[in-house]
Amino acid sequence: MDSGDGAALVSRTVNKDSILMLPIIGHWLKKAWGFYYRNSKLKRVPRIPGF
Repeated sequence: MDSGDGAALVSRTVNKDSILMLPIIGHWLKKAWGFYYRNSKLKRVPRIPGF
C-alpha cells in the first residue's frame, strides 16, 4: 500500500488484520516498482507473467 511518502505491508485473514509500516524498505520498493513498471511498458525489460 502506498502512503504518499512511504509504504506499508497490509495483511488480511479471516480472523486478523495487520499493517506493517516500511519507512526505508518501502521507499526503495516503490522506486524499484516504478522503474520496472515504466520500463516494462516501454519494452526495455521483459514483463513478469501475472503482473
